[in-house]
Amino acid sequence: MIIWLNLLAFGGLQAVFLWTLILGLYWQRANRFSALSSMILGALSYTLLTAFDVKFSPHRARSIIEFDCFFNR
Repeated sequence: MIIWLNLLAFGGLQAVFLWTLILGLYWQRANRFSALSSMILGALSYTLLTAFDVKFSPHRARSIIEFDCFFNR
């Protein structure tokens, strides 16, 4: 349970701050409004996608354990 809470928290932090940091460092026209809107939209989209359990994978997502079992045959 603690692992899933940790993954959820770090996913939210990445959704909020990742594009703000990347675009703030490398985009010349970045400003305060674009950084704030990026953080708000990232938090909103992450919250909605997590709440409604939306998956974007067209195929069934495989875990690392399944791949490990597949390669160790």
